[in-house]
Amino acid sequence: MRAVRAWGLGFVLLGISLAIEAVTLMTGGEPGWAADVIRWVAGPLGVCSIVATLVARRWDRHRTPTVKNGRRA
Repeated sequence: MRAVRAWGLGFVLLGISLAIEAVTLMTGGEPGWAADVIRWVAGPLGVCSIVATLVARRWDRHRTPTVKNGRRA
């Protein structure tokens, strides 16, 4: 549950930094710290989310009991 909250917070922070970056670029400014946040957070956050999803699905698959002919209950 903590991991889900951490990823949720990470995605919120990523969205905020994307909004700041977009507004800065639209008003003619130069990329600043928001671009750095996007670069350093987006990759690991996305990759960890995908890996966690795959692990959770595999874990759930192994915990679910099977019945005849390999079907799940």
